[in-house]
Amino acid sequence: MNLQVVPTTLEEADEQLKLILNRKTELQQRLSSGEEAAAALQEELKCTTLALEQDQGERAAIEDKLGVPQQLIDSAKAAVSCLSRVHLDEVRGLRAPPPIIRRTLEMMYLLLQTEVPETVHEESEPSLPPRFRGTEPKVEWEDLKRMLADKDFINTVLHFPASPYRHPLNELPECKEFIMAHYLHELPST
Repeated sequence: MNLQVVPTTLEEADEQLKLILNRKTELQQRLSSGEEAAAALQEELKCTTLALEQDQGERAAIEDKLGVPQQLIDSAKAAVSCLSRVHLDEVRGLRAPPPIIRRTLEMMYLLLQTEVPETVHEESEPSLPPRFRGTEPKVEWEDLKRMLADKDFINTVLHFPASPYRHPLNELPECKEFIMAHYLHELPST
């Protein structure tokens, strides 16, 4: 809109006045819609901030309940990140690994290989995977060596759900109890 030209007639002045008023109305409408958009964005930001604070509070409550602070999880991930294929190949090359290594690998195998059977999602009783039946774990050394040979093993461990609330074993409490009973207690004397 060119307002630099001085009107010479009353009609030109009226025309320019109309243009100015129309422009003013347009700008007020844009400002109003901009304010509405800003208010909507402000409300969305407020809701997002509340959700984030709630999520952080829940995370802290879970960490307190579990006694597993994020620092511990981060340091465990850092330790696993330091493993190399050479380290894994060295363990795979053992004919009979020391009991502590064998037990640790068995527990990892059970945790990483457990899938929730379809029956768990139905109303019937879930059937336990065969490895969790009986009094002793049914994991062969060859199974453990295959697990270590998997090119994605380290990545799988690094991306394992650190929160027990996101792990499939939550749907199979008997499997969780089995692992606790067989692996997460004092080691027998050898």
